[in-house]
Amino acid sequence: MNQRPMPWWFYAILLVGIGVEVSVFARFVWTLYESQVQKRQNVKIPVTRLNPKYFIYSPTAQLKYFYESARGTIEVDQPSWLPYPATYTLTSDGLNEQHDYPVKRAPHTFRIMTLGDSFTFGQYVNTADNWPDKLEDLFQTNCQGTTQVQVINLGEAGYDVQYIAHRFKIRGVKYNPDLIIWLESGSGFDRIMELMEPYLSKDPTITYKTESNGFLYDTQWRETVNAIHAKYSDRQIFTQISAAWSDFFRSRGVTKTVIATFADIDLINKIKLKYWTYNQPNTWLDENIPGINGAGYVVRDGHPNVQGQDLIAQSIFQYLILNHLAMCSSK
Repeated sequence: MNQRPMPWWFYAILLVGIGVEVSVFARFVWTLYESQVQKRQNVKIPVTRLNPKYFIYSPTAQLKYFYESARGTIEVDQPSWLPYPATYTLTSDGLNEQHDYPVKRAPHTFRIMTLGDSFTFGQYVNTADNWPDKLEDLFQTNCQGTTQVQVINLGEAGYDVQYIAHRFKIRGVKYNPDLIIWLESGSGFDRIMELMEPYLSKDPTITYKTESNGFLYDTQWRETVNAIHAKYSDRQIFTQISAAWSDFFRSRGVTKTVIATFADIDLINKIKLKYWTYNQPNTWLDENIPGINGAGYVVRDGHPNVQGQDLIAQSIFQYLILNHLAMCSSK
């Protein structure tokens, strides 16, 4: 039986419908792009103005500005706007930890390594109050059994993805962790220090600008972000950061890895994280850390205070337990 051809107006309506859907989708994508550009132009991501006397600079052929914390020292950090001194105990391996961890672990030890920038390092809180230390405390307080959980903090202030990946290779691999937790604070989506360093002043006394809500931001940092994006395309920046992620995944081998970030990061950055972690074996993406931008969780420049660090530790601890990524028998 021959089917009657559809009338011309049916195809016209179909084409119009397709056109409307394409237009709506294109508008949606463009809105996301515009929001990302607007966010970049008004960036308020917490940044750390580094004081050179507290760091060791060890450039490589690829990383001309790479640095690490000084080793075996105690650093007291108190910018003019911070109402208290923050003390960092730096181990013989340059880690912000209360004590050294032996490279060779003791029997019945489960070893976690944390990676990230100043949020993981614990900028503006004492060493005992950074979230990796608090995470180790949570295991000791809530879990029983013969297995000891160690949490080794490889976080470093001011790092981007490329520097985090390199630090893991030269400083972290030897500890042979059972689990890696990488906290993406929100600054790693377009921060490339190798491109930005030449624009940034090395003067640690540079002042911040105060906005009406009391939040502080570094005007020079904002200008630098905009200058980099004016010189390099979004694709070029994305490609360079993607390469750094690939370098990290090669270095960590088959070690289980959790990439954690905050629930309130924008949609485009969530898509980027999914792309960077897609199809990577033994990799989990935790996007549910509660946002800490509310009152009571951050210092004036946006870094987590003691309460903010505790919130991060609690959220990550719950994620590890729920996903059976760390052993914990309740006490």
